[in-house]
Amino acid sequence: MSQLDFSQGRGVYEVSIAEKAKLDVDAVKKAVGRFKLEKVEAVLVGDVSKDDEGTCLKARGSGAKFMLANRPKKDDGDTPDVLGQIEAKMKEGKSSFQVTGVVIAEKGVQTIHLESAEAVEKK
Repeated sequence: MSQLDFSQGRGVYEVSIAEKAKLDVDAVKKAVGRFKLEKVEAVLVGDVSKDDEGTCLKARGSGAKFMLANRPKKDDGDTPDVLGQIEAKMKEGKSSFQVTGVVIAEKGVQTIHLESAEAVEKK
């Protein structure tokens, strides 16, 4: 873990975890104890598929499942459609992606609010 910033009474930390380790936002919240965890941003690589629940990423190594969703709009002119970009690449035969976004955990489901995504070579 490395501290990236600590200004205005806020700490910004970067934590790298092993590829086979499972990212669990609820466990991270519990680990920070009395500190307030504002958000968990993640960069994950895995295989994307679509099923009845929606579009999801199965992380390489850990096999953890994350639902994928576009991030909320930042303003009225903002139209994030990273999910649409992923689905277009899937129609071209791509299935492995590196995704970046904020991870939200609700009712046992972890969802990545996508900031970016790019197709990567399958391992």
